[in-house]
Amino acid sequence: MFTWNRAEVLVTLSYDYYMQVRYLLKQQQITNQSRRVVIDAPGQASSSDMLQRKTIEYHLYVHKDDVEQVMALMQSIGPDSSGIA
Repeated sequence: MFTWNRAEVLVTLSYDYYMQVRYLLKQQQITNQSRRVVIDAPGQASSSDMLQRKTIEYHLYVHKDDVEQVMALMQSIGPDSSGIA
């Protein structure tokens, strides 16, 4: 795709917000790549009695020439409710 010409435009913990942005980019026909990172908190494996959910961080990348357009589109849907954007 565009391995070396990409820029990260979104990092979020909110799956809903991530999907909203991806849908918006698809509508505008903006090519994107994404990555999902599972974050393990220290000590999670040692707690034996509690079922703990893994935290997933979503990263979204676009071509560096599209960054300004994507940022403007993201502002149109509002801020990420998770507090990380």
